Amino acid sequence: MTTQLHHVRLHGLGLTDDFLLQLSDRAQTGKVEGATPASYDLPPKTSLEEAIQDAWDDARKAWAKYQQHGTDAWAGWVRPLLRALDYNFVGGGAAGGKYAVGHLTETGDVPLHFTRQPDLDRVTDETGLRVSPHGLMQGYLNATPEHLWGLVTNGETLRLLRDNAQVTRPAYAEFQIGEMLRTEDARAFRVLWLLLHRTRLRGGKVGPLEAWNEASKVLGQRANDTLRDGVQLAIEHLGTGFLRHNPELLERTRSGEVKAEDLYRAALTTVYQMVFLFVTEDRDLLFARDEDGEYLPDAQTRARAAHYLTRALRQKAGSVNGNPLHHDAYVAWERLLGYLRGGFAPLGLPALGSLLFQPTLLSGLKLGNDAFYGAVRALSEISVNGSLRPVNYAGLDSEELGSIYESLLELVPRIEPGPRFSLTVLPGNERKSTGSYYTPGSLIDLLLDSALDPVIEDAVRDKLPEDAIAALKGLKVIDPACGSGHFLIAAARRIGARLAELEEETSLPSPRALRKATRTVIAHCIYGADINPMAIELAKVALWLESQDAGRPLAFLDHRLRVGNSLLGATPELMNAEDEIPEKTVRGVTSRAVRAHTLHLPDEAFSAI
Repeated sequence: MTTQLHHVRLHGLGLTDDFLLQLSDRAQTGKVEGATPASYDLPPKTSLEEAIQDAWDDARKAWAKYQQHGTDAWAGWVRPLLRALDYNFVGGGAAGGKYAVGHLTETGDVPLHFTRQPDLDRVTDETGLRVSPHGLMQGYLNATPEHLWGLVTNGETLRLLRDNAQVTRPAYAEFQIGEMLRTEDARAFRVLWLLLHRTRLRGGKVGPLEAWNEASKVLGQRANDTLRDGVQLAIEHLGTGFLRHNPELLERTRSGEVKAEDLYRAALTTVYQMVFLFVTEDRDLLFARDEDGEYLPDAQTRARAAHYLTRALRQKAGSVNGNPLHHDAYVAWERLLGYLRGGFAPLGLPALGSLLFQPTLLSGLKLGNDAFYGAVRALSEISVNGSLRPVNYAGLDSEELGSIYESLLELVPRIEPGPRFSLTVLPGNERKSTGSYYTPGSLIDLLLDSALDPVIEDAVRDKLPEDAIAALKGLKVIDPACGSGHFLIAAARRIGARLAELEEETSLPSPRALRKATRTVIAHCIYGADINPMAIELAKVALWLESQDAGRPLAFLDHRLRVGNSLLGATPELMNAEDEIPEKTVRGVTSRAVRAHTLHLPDEAFSAI
């Protein structure tokens, strides 16, 4: 399996890690449409590799000189780096209303803001406006229709931002250029050069970078389709493996004590656990940080933990098939879940708590390494144009889990001879019988525009900031048929964006503030119900992913997301009651009295609310 890129991160763009991995590979770059020497305005007979190497040499020389002489960061390092990318920025500022930035290219089509602040997300009054450097550039792009992409840097970090009026989800790519040069990461610099070269941002909406961004969205959707297949395969690997290695479990399924649906849900919980940890690790949200976003001390424990976490597990699963006679991989997995449930200081792991990591039907059982690694491989690799690539979990949107859930509703579990656990598609199945259907994002946005936005504005109108903050935290949003949580996530983002604005006292809060505020909203304001237990479990996972903050325990959602029939106002327990059916005689044949489970609708279910 190809390893992840270091020193490069994507947030909310169409661009994916898979696409960046293509750019990082010489053989794969030639397959990227629009990545030709001519498109980069290179002289005749000059290859991309030669141009990248020349730029890398120039950047290293500029960095060494800057480190040696301690010159001004803009003149001694940032400007030479930008020249290596073929930029020529002029000063004097750029018109953008209150969001004026410091530099434009000589042709006026790419804005750049240079700051001496060490944190691009810290809100200050540096420019006379209370906003972070990131927020300043985002505000500029949103206020100037002629500019689609912009750059912001402090010499250590370089961010590429896109016009993004929906500020509930930041959209940018981040390059840790300081660490890139310190560690001699030529592979990351290759991606930087190919993605941010002057020619890529030229042309705005019809430019090469925007074309790549849109094409990556389409590729990302195809990857999600492949991931749905991977989820099904992973569940089948787990179910079959547990049945073959645990005779007592197989006997309990034959006696009816354990149903195929029970095994299905337990295996699905394991899949949820894996997906949650894959996303959390790849977004670097597992280890605790301080208020400035810096890791808590003790890098040694984090380095030690890397050998036990899922990134190492995914790499191992990609290189070995696993011995079916060995069971140590699943034992180690269960131990890791225990560490995450209660915390484990020797590895620096926080106590996440939550029912997500609680023991299940499968806890303590045996599972062959072949089945366990097969499940991990099915979830962590996808086939793109005939080659295997890692799933872009860092860029997996919480809402995208809903598309996976939608496909799961069409599957019915079966235990077949062998034994073999399988999921098959049957017509007229659970999806139809439970009325479970995916709600399009456009419809959710319209509903939030008309129903939630006025409530948010009423809550904060004519109030002091502290009173407005309290009013927002006091709002209650419920989706009575929440499915996998699409509506609840979108609502939490909107309230969270307004809350972050008030807490940071700026109209463009930082990504860190948005994440923190959204977490607060999910913990205080969000409620949901659904008749399908699988939907509720997935909604919890999606909301946990959306609210995850480094080193913090997961929000307690179990009393806020409940299984029940909101149309009838009754829970399954109330409706499924045991009755005695009396003895009766029909045409001379007498049927004796029996006790049976029947559907009950309490009288209160028909009362007007």
